[in-house]
Amino acid sequence: MALEWMAMVGAALANGGPVAGPIQAPSGRITLRQEANIRLVSERLHIVMSDDLSHYTVDAEYVLANPDGARSLSYGVPFLDWLDFDAKEPGIEVTVGGTVHRCERIEPAESGLGGALQEEFDVVGRAWCVFPLTIPQGEAVPLRLSYRSQPLFSDSETNKRLLTTFSRRVLLYELSPAGFWAGKADKVDITVELGARAELARVVGPPGGVREGRTVRWSLLQADLKALPNLQIDYSATALLQQTQLQELARSGHSSGLASRTKITSSSSLAASGDLTYTPTNLTDANLKTAWCEGASGPGVGEWLELEVAPGEPLCGSGPFLSGLLMVPGYAKSTGTWTGNGRVRSVQVDRCPDSPNEPDKWDTTSGQLPVDETSLALPYAWLSLSGAQDFFTAESDSLSKGGSYCVRVSLDDVAPGGGADEDTCISELQLITACN
Repeated sequence: MALEWMAMVGAALANGGPVAGPIQAPSGRITLRQEANIRLVSERLHIVMSDDLSHYTVDAEYVLANPDGARSLSYGVPFLDWLDFDAKEPGIEVTVGGTVHRCERIEPAESGLGGALQEEFDVVGRAWCVFPLTIPQGEAVPLRLSYRSQPLFSDSETNKRLLTTFSRRVLLYELSPAGFWAGKADKVDITVELGARAELARVVGPPGGVREGRTVRWSLLQADLKALPNLQIDYSATALLQQTQLQELARSGHSSGLASRTKITSSSSLAASGDLTYTPTNLTDANLKTAWCEGASGPGVGEWLELEVAPGEPLCGSGPFLSGLLMVPGYAKSTGTWTGNGRVRSVQVDRCPDSPNEPDKWDTTSGQLPVDETSLALPYAWLSLSGAQDFFTAESDSLSKGGSYCVRVSLDDVAPGGGADEDTCISELQLITACN
């Protein structure tokens, strides 16, 4: 039976604002409280997304006007998934009057995220990080809010699939809590640095942002923050995150010693050209600038590679199985070699004809596997064997005992290159195992 889990990371996600409760609130929960006298003069909000989309930093500088003497109040910052939240982990800090305050308590919120995002990300809960503050008297009192947070996501795995299924990443930041200070803000400046993956970003709101390169800016006058839509930026990062995981798999295959135990033979190989060779040993050298290229006439359909893993120490305590093939289905040395030579579209996966395992344990139906559409920027392709476990029972049995096993991969369909040569090439090919 396939077991599935969903991961949604708890995240602070908003401006802070004056709050009431839990004693004052009829519901017994924290709610925003409209401030009558202390006014928000301005806000400068700066958000920086990390290059790998794993987190972002928030630095919000507010200027308050408090004409009536020092006031003590509760200040709250809302966040999601509060059941898993550790207030110390993201380092939520509020600085006012030269004093740094950290989250003292966590209280449940009046309402959840709601809407389509709630349904998509299955948010466990919503809560407030609460700070007791004293706002000194003055016409320009600085208050600073800073923390590190994470975008919303909901990734999934099953125990029958080695790879994670990735969701989009969403930077969501509520502006409205800062609108509960008195009056409108004279000026609000917002800057979001989108990071190295800015090309994946789509600005959803609020309207009026000016995008220049990797940066988006808003400049608002007489801003009613309570009426502004949330700041939301979506990153279509599924392909990128999948590629990162495949790169990690490739590295783990080399570090585990499995790649070094794998002998690859081929039906043909292109003859060497000077110092450049195109033999199967290039498939397991952890170097995408080398490749095996078939040496048959025509585009190479029907040519094959046999991957034979020599006996060695068992890779798992129990239940290892062949999970998939990791492939770079073209010559990834350069744009010219990638487009000029043939690339693999699909392969046929069979037991090696001379495999020592008993034939009656092998399903005679071979596996025809399509190869993911790839590019030089995202070169790795994953060919799952999880749907053919009966097919690979014999090899998995041998694997669990540290024995040898052998798989044949035949070129079934190729995309012809645009150059003069018809040769089809592969830069990397590994068998990947997993443990139950």
